[in-house]
Amino acid sequence: LVGSSTDEEAARRDALEKQEREFHEFVRQQIICLIIFISLYLLSYWMISLFKSKSESDSLYAGDEDYFVYRISAWICSASLAISIGSVALLPFSVLSSELLHRYPDNYYLQWMSWSLINSLWNYVFALSNLSLFVLLPFSYFFIESQGFSKNKNGIMHRVYETLAVCALLIVVILCLVDIVLALISSSVSLITITSVNLPLIYSFVSFAGVMLLLLSTPIGFAKIFTLVGEMTMVGVFPAVLFRYQDVYKNGTSLLMVLINTLKLVFGYRSLPVYAQYMEVHTRHSLGLVGVVIESIIIMYVMATSLIGFYSVPFIRTLRPHRARTSLTVIIINCSIVLVLSSALPVLANTIGITSFDLLGAYSSLKWLNNFKLVLMYNMLFAAATTVCVFSQVTIPVRKQVVRR
Repeated sequence: LVGSSTDEEAARRDALEKQEREFHEFVRQQIICLIIFISLYLLSYWMISLFKSKSESDSLYAGDEDYFVYRISAWICSASLAISIGSVALLPFSVLSSELLHRYPDNYYLQWMSWSLINSLWNYVFALSNLSLFVLLPFSYFFIESQGFSKNKNGIMHRVYETLAVCALLIVVILCLVDIVLALISSSVSLITITSVNLPLIYSFVSFAGVMLLLLSTPIGFAKIFTLVGEMTMVGVFPAVLFRYQDVYKNGTSLLMVLINTLKLVFGYRSLPVYAQYMEVHTRHSLGLVGVVIESIIIMYVMATSLIGFYSVPFIRTLRPHRARTSLTVIIINCSIVLVLSSALPVLANTIGITSFDLLGAYSSLKWLNNFKLVLMYNMLFAAATTVCVFSQVTIPVRKQVVRR
């Protein structure tokens, strides 16, 4: 009896220690996520303050009510931009963290880093991206444009009620549209089952739209950067050749990764991104830390080129932010665009084979990623568009000389 009670006490003590350890790990993860979000928020607020105009409609001269309205909208834009920056840095951080955890599992300075922290970051980015895109950013836009239901426009709560009503109508419209599209695609879904539309399904459409925007903007950005580097390095022969070589190397590396990924998909050496949730996660990079650094640089380079290419499109140039001359409405639109592009970046990087790190969280359950023909077609279109845009920019001087002669 004494021995059995001692064993039970030891088992109870071990269970309590395990629960205490899990609790402390959970609290530590939340604190780390909060510190990361606060840091990104401060950076985003500083960036928005650089671009935001100091017009009379956004100052104290318009009254306390408008002052609070514009400040709340600016805070929402800062939060959404922080989430966008987190989405861009999510995949490089995950790849680097997984490699460090594999190489140095018992390192004292890496005890704060864990697999559960990486999964928590992916889940937070997914949830906050949806919250910002479907709730916060529309609220900030309609909040600025609102006047209130009552004729007495004094008081900020009248504008809050009107904004909430318009946002509710917008959410209903989005749910109905997605339900109609789903009913057209799948015959097993009824038009009246709005509750069957879940958040990952809606985000599948958004991510697909973001990936298609990246397909349009990234090749244009490659060509634009190639042209800018050529124009900036005309002062000397050797610097020009050096910078041109570096730019061609980056573009060629990205294009080569896409071509290799296409061949792997065709010959069955690589599975679709959606099947990562059913298999063992492959997180160890074959080239070690050097490969992780190269992947991270290429991912950041692709995001930068996509933004440059997107804002180089003729009918979108008017939305390009200018320092101290951008209205808050244009800032909200730009934050929405950047959020869509940055949220689709992990999907793009995994789809075209820039990284072998599997998508985590709800990203791995996106509906369109299980379509082999669609993924293969996207890789082929991306490679073809990049080749055509870069080749077109390279041959522009030759074509101009031919036309002149």
